[in-house]
Amino acid sequence: MEREKRTIIVTEIEHWRRSKLLPEQYCDFLLNLYAESADIDVKPDRHCGKQAVLESNALQWVSLFGIVACICYVALHFSSFRPQLQIGLFVFGCVAPYVSAALIRRRKPLAANVSSGLGTALMLIAGPLLLRQMGWQEWVQTALYFSVCSLIWLGAGVGFRMSWLHFCGWLGLIVSYALVLNRLSVPGDWVTLELCWLPLSFLLGWLGWLFSRRAKNAGAVLLVVSCLLWFMPESYALLLTDWSVTAAQMLLLGKLALLGALAFMLRKIWIEWVV
Repeated sequence: MEREKRTIIVTEIEHWRRSKLLPEQYCDFLLNLYAESADIDVKPDRHCGKQAVLESNALQWVSLFGIVACICYVALHFSSFRPQLQIGLFVFGCVAPYVSAALIRRRKPLAANVSSGLGTALMLIAGPLLLRQMGWQEWVQTALYFSVCSLIWLGAGVGFRMSWLHFCGWLGLIVSYALVLNRLSVPGDWVTLELCWLPLSFLLGWLGWLFSRRAKNAGAVLLVVSCLLWFMPESYALLLTDWSVTAAQMLLLGKLALLGALAFMLRKIWIEWVV
């Protein structure tokens, strides 16, 4: 095919990409067909952002800065609003990023991760501040709030197939469980402390093995969480109790050596599990 015709076709494909007329994968496939590096130097992603800025109109800029101005106004005057309005704005600010992530996660996975990350950060930072402003400062209310948030992150991570959000959900549940355990029933000895955590580690490891056959991402996250729970008794003792630091360190080193040996002997199993 002549050089001029290929150039016209490549330019048209680039236009389809910027206008979202075709998915990114189709555009890349067509570019590989018609663009030959010997004749045409095509860099589709290099000038995409620049072209989008140049082709933007005044309405888009006004909308962008208007949204930023509204967010700044709400943030600066949030404490002066009525409690019902504060709760409504908080719920909307948390739900909207997750809805946006659900809508764009297939076309723009990076933007979906950023959007869900903003919603997660808002729940993690603004939520406790709102609870404190409403007078809910008891540890039970804080633990309950973080448990609910963790369940939301867990469900969103599995539904959106975002491993980091799935992991954050389990991490939040672990922190909530440690808080409840420390407040309600402090283990009296090492055996009791190990029994508070190790069964959960084995349970999540078994669930991860089951999920790995259908959803490897979920199985890999559960494997990581299971390994994290394996070390939680000693971490709990170091952070939340005044028990012997030397004993906790020795147990940590022993568990690390045991986990390393198991990982080596079972490497043919877990490598298929997570990869």
